[in-house]
Amino acid sequence: MRKALPIFIACIPIVFFYVVINQVAVNLPWADDSILIYFLYMYKLPEVSWFHFWKDAFSVHAEHRIVVPRLLMLLSYLIQGEINVKTVLLIGNLSILGSAYILYRYFKRSLLSPWFFVPVTFLLFQPVYWEDSLWLICVVQHTLVIFWVLLSLHLLQFNKKAYFITACISAILAIFTSGNGLLVWFPGVLMLLMQQRKKEVIIWAFLIGIAVGSYFIGFNQTSPSHYGESLANPVRLVEYVFVFLGANVSVTNTGKAMLVGLFIVSIAVAALIYFVRTGQTNVFPVWSLVAFLIFTAGLVSLSRSWLGLSVIGRYQIYATYAVVGAYVLVVFLIANYHWKKYLIAPLVIMMVIYSVLVWYTYWPALIYRKHLMEAEAVNWQENGRFMSVYESDNKITKRFYPELIKNDMYRFPAELRNRLKEATQTISPDSVRYQYYSGQMYSGTEAFVAETPGINLNEASTYLVIKDSVNHTFLAPFRANSNTLNNFAATGHVFAPGGKATVLVETMPAGTYELGLFRQDTVKWLAQKWTKP
Repeated sequence: MRKALPIFIACIPIVFFYVVINQVAVNLPWADDSILIYFLYMYKLPEVSWFHFWKDAFSVHAEHRIVVPRLLMLLSYLIQGEINVKTVLLIGNLSILGSAYILYRYFKRSLLSPWFFVPVTFLLFQPVYWEDSLWLICVVQHTLVIFWVLLSLHLLQFNKKAYFITACISAILAIFTSGNGLLVWFPGVLMLLMQQRKKEVIIWAFLIGIAVGSYFIGFNQTSPSHYGESLANPVRLVEYVFVFLGANVSVTNTGKAMLVGLFIVSIAVAALIYFVRTGQTNVFPVWSLVAFLIFTAGLVSLSRSWLGLSVIGRYQIYATYAVVGAYVLVVFLIANYHWKKYLIAPLVIMMVIYSVLVWYTYWPALIYRKHLMEAEAVNWQENGRFMSVYESDNKITKRFYPELIKNDMYRFPAELRNRLKEATQTISPDSVRYQYYSGQMYSGTEAFVAETPGINLNEASTYLVIKDSVNHTFLAPFRANSNTLNNFAATGHVFAPGGKATVLVETMPAGTYELGLFRQDTVKWLAQKWTKP
C-alpha cells in the first residue's frame, strides 16, 4: 500500500491529461497539417507509382524529412478508412506516456522512494505545451521525436545486441520524424564512450552517420536561413538557448525563462562532472536526453535568435522535457544524502499546486483551441478557406481538400455547422467593440478584432458571425482570459468577463459586412456593420 499510493497519485495528472486531450481535440487538418494530408491525397492517385510514393514520403518540408509522421497518417487512414486527425493526435500524445514509463524505470531500479517520481508526472502532463498536444504537425514531429530519442538512449545502456539494434532503429526513426532528430548522434556517442563500448561506438557512429548522410541527399532548403544574422550576435544566440530551455516555467517573461534555462544547463554540467568522476551511468540516458534538448535549443537559436528573444508555443514540449530531465538529475545527484527524505512532502505539495495553477491558467487556451477548430471547420465548408491562417495555406488546401471530400477520404466536423444553420435569427441592441488592423498583425496580415466586455463565456461559448452581401458567413470564437483567483473564489467562474474574437480578413473583398453573435443556438444580429476599405 505504501508503494501503491504514490503511483496512484502520479497517475492522476496522466488520466486527467488524456481525458482533456480527448475532449478538446478536433478532427480538423489545419494550417501546416495540410502537408501530411497532401501525402495521403497523392497516395490515392492511381497514377502514383511506388517510386513516387517513397519519393513523396522522404520529401523535405521546412527542412524536415517527416517520413514517420507521413507514414503514421497513412497507417491511421488505412486502418480507419478515412482521415481522422483526432486519432493520430491521441496516438502521438501516448508517446508522452511512453516517455514517463521509461523515466519511471529509473526510479523503480533505484533505492529512491517512489514519491520522488510523483513530481515527474505533474511536470510532464500539463497544458503549457498545448500546441504540441493539439496541433497535428507538432504532435507527430516534436512530441514523437523526443520519445524516439529517449527510447534510443535508454536502450543504449543495455549491453545486449537486440537492445542495441532497437536503439539504432529508434534513432533512425527520430531522424526521419523531425530534423533535430539528427542530433541524437552526439549523445549516443557520448553515452557509449562513457560505458567504454568501443565496438558499439564505431557501429553507432557509422550506422547513424549513414542515416544522417542520407538525410541530406537531394536536400533542398525550402526557406532562407538566417544563420549569419544569428551568429552576428553571439550573446543573444546563447541567451536564446537559455530562454528556449526555461520557457516551460516562465512563458511570458524571457528574463525568468533565461534564468531557468541557465539553471538547467548548470545541472547538466554538474551531473556530467559527477558521472565522469564516479563512473556511474545509472541515469546517464536522462543526461543524454537533456544534452539532446540543449543541442536542439542551439539549433533553433541558430535559425531564430536573429529575430530577438521570444517564446514559441510549438516548442514548449522541449522546455517541458528539459525541466523534467533536470529534476530527475537533481534527484539522483542527492540520492546518497539522508536528508533527501525531508524534500518529499514539499516537492509533492509544490508540484500539485503548480499543476493546478497551470491548468487553471491555460484552460481558456484549451477551450478556445477547441472552439477555433470547430469554427474553422464551418468556415472551410461555407467559404472554402480558413480564417485564422495565411492565404498561402488556404491556396494549398484549395488544391486538394475538395477531392478528399468528394472521394470520402475525409469528413469535416459538422455539429457546429448544423447548429448554425438551425439557429434562431433575432435582432439585438447589443454591440461589440471592434478594430480593423490593416497589415499590423501576424506578420503584416489584415485582421478584424472584436471585443465584448460584458459577455459571460462561463455560461456558453460565443462566436462572432460576419456575413457579406451574398450571405457568405464567417465564424470566429470569442476567447476568454482566466479569472483572478479572488474572483474565482467569489463567483466560481473560471473565465474572466468578456472575450475577444480575431478573424484574418486579407482574403475578404472590400464591402459592408453584417455582424452577429452566435450563442446558445441563437444568432443575434447587431445594428452595427463593418465596412472593409
